[in-house]
Amino acid sequence: MANTIEVIENEDLEITVTMKGSPEPVIKWILNNEELKVSRHVKITTDGVRRDETFASKLIISKVTMEEAGELSVVAENKHGSSMTSGVIKVISLAELKCPKITTKLENATFVKGEDGELK
Repeated sequence: MANTIEVIENEDLEITVTMKGSPEPVIKWILNNEELKVSRHVKITTDGVRRDETFASKLIISKVTMEEAGELSVVAENKHGSSMTSGVIKVISLAELKCPKITTKLENATFVKGEDGELK
């Protein structure tokens, strides 16, 4: 999982993590120290065993809110042990996107009095 996952507020977030293990591990998605549960807003799927004993688990959060920002972890456990990966979800607010931003800066220029000049 990437260290920081950016998502725009009210957009859907979709993350897939792959893993190996035998027997098939139990997968837990944890956001800000609370295990995520399947709901209308949260979907979690895990595909079956492949020949090379790999699995994929997908998390989909519909219409992400600012409250979903924070630390996200995935834990895979079976009778032989556990493995974990973590990252940070950064939710970019709609207000932040709409806020004006200057994308070029004024450069030094010399102007002669009485002549036209242009700022770039």
